[in-house]
Amino acid sequence: MSEPGPAYDPTSVRLIAGLLLSAQETALGIRSDQMDAWRGYTTALIALLPSGERLGRWTQEKQRAEAQAFDLAQDIAIAAIERAEKARALQDAVSTLKTALTPEQMSMAKQMQTTLVERIVRFLEWRRSEAPGMPL
Repeated sequence: MSEPGPAYDPTSVRLIAGLLLSAQETALGIRSDQMDAWRGYTTALIALLPSGERLGRWTQEKQRAEAQAFDLAQDIAIAAIERAEKARALQDAVSTLKTALTPEQMSMAKQMQTTLVERIVRFLEWRRSEAPGMPL
């Protein structure tokens, strides 16, 4: 019997995010003079995705046994601080990107965002209803 895979696979999540961002770059028609702003945005966005690094200490029995009192609370605090710093970097990158894109590219990005949000909402509604079949 095979063991179940991890509940969260950070490598797969980063790969999927990279694929989607690459497709968005093509669809938006990011030009060479916009590439620095685009790369700043994509790098900051991917960096914000959970890496799972901090879980290892708590999912591996030997490391968990070696943990000291309050290590869990400290790890949670450190992770939150790191995440806040990464969120600030993403916020700054988005501001920079917005100034680099044309009005047409901004309009296309808004349409893409609207479609994505609608699909996510439909998926969440489907999950809550436990209806058969995946929503489109």
